[in-house]
Amino acid sequence: MTPIIRAAVRDDLMQVFHLLQEMAAEFPKPLPADDTKVLQTIDALFKDGLILVAEVDGKIVGSIGLGPTQWWFSEVWLLGDKWIFVSKKHRKSRIAIQMFKRIKEFADKADMPMAVSIFSFNQVKRKNSFFRRYFTPVGESFLYLPRMKES
Repeated sequence: MTPIIRAAVRDDLMQVFHLLQEMAAEFPKPLPADDTKVLQTIDALFKDGLILVAEVDGKIVGSIGLGPTQWWFSEVWLLGDKWIFVSKKHRKSRIAIQMFKRIKEFADKADMPMAVSIFSFNQVKRKNSFFRRYFTPVGESFLYLPRMKES
């Protein structure tokens, strides 16, 4: 079925939450998701941001969360992503492309720059190449995970 790309509504909250739990499961244990914080972030974006969802057969299978932010050196407001995620079963579809087009339209209408990122440990080179087709690269992020002490 053709995905429906749309702005999320409050009734989508729990489906978005479960999708983000799926996203969090792909990260290493030293970075566990806190359900309360995830719900607070979703709620904040309903109030002051955009949550875009991709729906297939009534189920949300992809989402992008954007909110206002500033870089440390500038007073200019921009849209920053909190998450970009497509469920594994739907990653070979065109859902991410469709969602990217919609958030770019949103940024154009809001007349705001937008910063998006790849926060992943899986297939980073492939994702980087994909993102470069739609966005201008401005650097890369790196993560250090200290060795955890055995308890």
